[in-house]
Amino acid sequence: MKKIIFWTILLLLMGMFTLTLNIQLIRAQSKIWVVDDDKPADFKTIQEAINAASAGDTIIVKEGTYTGNIIINKPINLVGENTKSTIIGFYYSIGIAANRVNITGFTITNATYGVWGGGWSGIIIEKCNIFNNTEGGIWMTSAS
Repeated sequence: MKKIIFWTILLLLMGMFTLTLNIQLIRAQSKIWVVDDDKPADFKTIQEAINAASAGDTIIVKEGTYTGNIIINKPINLVGENTKSTIIGFYYSIGIAANRVNITGFTITNATYGVWGGGWSGIIIEKCNIFNNTEGGIWMTSAS
């Protein structure tokens, strides 16, 4: 009986260690990309950075005004440098087409919908100023 308990505990500990190691390896592989519209950076546009990013990556957007539609189609973190001076605004500003998307630190304005999408889960939008969008600030539909 003691041998069974010993081996059971040993196998459980080995499994937990393996899981922890795998999680750490995944985190270590995540990248941070920088977008700046007027200074040297990894990218000049947010969409270019999204296209290059992998799931779990973080995109830091430096202060500036960014126009053009943005489609987030993978689980990433999109982080504005300063809520008041990192501005996104154009037609349908940010479209979400993936689970586990985090958006923080932006002013989203002068669009039809500031943030839109549907049927996705784990979406976090925080510390954003969303205003002056003609049809609505955030438009999300439920999964069908």
